Amino acid sequence: KKSGGARGSADGHARAFPHDVVAHRSPGGRSRNAQWQWRGQVLRVAGYDDGEAVDDESRELPHGHCSVFWLGRNLEQWPNTLTNSNSIRVLDRPWVLGDRVAKADDPLSLGTIVGVKCGLCL
Repeated sequence: KKSGGARGSADGHARAFPHDVVAHRSPGGRSRNAQWQWRGQVLRVAGYDDGEAVDDESRELPHGHCSVFWLGRNLEQWPNTLTNSNSIRVLDRPWVLGDRVAKADDPLSLGTIVGVKCGLCL
């Protein structure tokens, strides 16, 4: 399903997939910490079918774009925002039972997620 997804592309960005948590580069960000102020979850990606599309999402996205539910400063919400894939950075990717995966250094080695263990340190 998501084989090789964590592997970075030629421009150094990891490819985004549905359900990924991403950050958006703010065009006016001056300090290193202020550059990534918007956080969101990818809903759909152009050219990728995860089998979860519903009828109202059936229209195609332009190549190189994705639909993101953004959460900004003061919890501003921007659902289904068309976003250029090159302007986002993948922060986290959920592991779901049954997902197809591959090693980043060997994309031909396919596997399936059969167990997930989550740990939290406070």
